[in-house]
Amino acid sequence: MKLQGWRIGQFFVWMIGLWIFIALLVAPELGLHAFWDVLIPLAPILIVFAPGLWRNVCPISTVSLFNRHRGWSMQKRLSRKRQANLTTVGMILLLVLIPLRHTLFNTNGMATAVLLLILSLTAFVLGWLYDWKSAWCAGMCPVHQVEKLYGSRAGSSYLNAHCRSCSNCSIPCPDSTVKGFVNPTANDKRGQKNGLFLCAGFPGFIWGWFQVPDYSEWNSMVQLGTVYLWPILGLLISLTLFFTLKKLLPGSSRQYLIPGFTALAVSLYYWYRIPALMGLGVYPGDGMLVDLHDSVPAYVPALIPFLLGILFFWWFLKRPLEASWLIRPEYIKRERS
Repeated sequence: MKLQGWRIGQFFVWMIGLWIFIALLVAPELGLHAFWDVLIPLAPILIVFAPGLWRNVCPISTVSLFNRHRGWSMQKRLSRKRQANLTTVGMILLLVLIPLRHTLFNTNGMATAVLLLILSLTAFVLGWLYDWKSAWCAGMCPVHQVEKLYGSRAGSSYLNAHCRSCSNCSIPCPDSTVKGFVNPTANDKRGQKNGLFLCAGFPGFIWGWFQVPDYSEWNSMVQLGTVYLWPILGLLISLTLFFTLKKLLPGSSRQYLIPGFTALAVSLYYWYRIPALMGLGVYPGDGMLVDLHDSVPAYVPALIPFLLGILFFWWFLKRPLEASWLIRPEYIKRERS
C-alpha cells in the first residue's frame, strides 16, 4: 500500500475512534459495546498476525505523531534510561488498568471516555515533546507492552506510514527490528526483564481476570480487592510455573518456554472471550456482544477458541521468525543524549 493509502486508513480508523468516543458520552451502551466488545477483542489477533498494520493505523498513535508530521514537535531526544522508565510505566499501567475494567470501565461509558481522553492527551503531549515514536508508541503506551509480546512473530513487513526518516529515536527500534520474544539486546536490559516478566506472568493474569464478574458500580474496597486479587494470584502462579519449568527442562526445550507462554496467553484470552461475546461466558451477560445462548450448538463456543489455540501455538512455536513489523525508512544520523 502506498503512503497515501495509509493516510486514508489512518484517518478512517481515527474517525472510528472519534465516533466511539462520542458514543461513549451520548449513547454509552453502544459505545461500550463498540469499544470493549468489538475493537478490543479484535486487537490481539490483529497484533499477532499483523502488528505492523496496527502500528500504522492505531488512532492514539496518529494523535501522538500529529505534531511531528506538522513540524511542531520539539523533537527532544530521550535517553535510554528515560525510555526504559517510560516502558516500565507503560507495563504498570497495563496491569493496573485491566482489572479496573470489571469495576469501572466495562460498564461506565463516561469513565471509559475519560480514560481514552487522558491516554490521547498524554500521547499528544509526549509526541510534541519527543522525537517520533520514542516516548509514546515505543515507550509509555500500555498496548505496546502487548505488541512486543503478541507481535513477536510478525507475518509480514509494511511500509512505515509514520516515520519519514529514521533518527534512531528508540534503540532497538521496535518497528524495524526482526524481533525475538524477549528482545535480548545489550542496550535494553530492563526491557528484556520487563518482557520476560510479562511473558511469564501474562497467561495467569488473563486467566485470573476472567474469574471476576463485572460490577455495575463500585460500592466497596472489598470489590476493588477482588478485581485485583484474581489477576495477581494468576500472575504469581504463572510466574512460578514458568521459572520452575525453566529450571527443570533440559536446555534444548527451554527455547519453547517463551513462545509457548505467549501462545498460551493469547489462547486463554480467546478461550474465555469468544464464549462471552456469544453470551455463554463464565458470567453470562458480561462482555456479551450478541446473545446466542439458544441459537448455537453447545460445542461451538469451545470449538472456535480451541481451533484458534492450535493456530496460535503453531504460529509461535513452529513458524520461523522472518519479518520486522515495518520497513525502516532512510536513516538520518543524529547525536543521542
